[in-house]
Amino acid sequence: RPNMESAHFHLGRAYAKLGRPGDAAASFQRALEIDPRHGDAYLSLAWAQEEQGNRDAALATLRHGAEAADQQEPIRAALERLSAAALPDEPASAPAESSE
Repeated sequence: RPNMESAHFHLGRAYAKLGRPGDAAASFQRALEIDPRHGDAYLSLAWAQEEQGNRDAALATLRHGAEAADQQEPIRAALERLSAAALPDEPASAPAESSE
């Protein structure tokens, strides 16, 4: 079934591993359209947005996820990390693994 959130989430992970954060972000966004409580998709979408240099979008994604997701604590921790003043050369973390 093409609308399964899990398929879109894992496609996003594959794009992320290939260094294609734009495509990854689109897949993570589609997963969230299907299941707006998918915590790992919020974390991964925020990672992809940050990789594309869009920190504001990543923050907005994490803020929304902190309210909507079923796994709120990891999202809140990521939001706190991203909200803090990061060093310019601090590497971004990889997208979240699925907890399925």
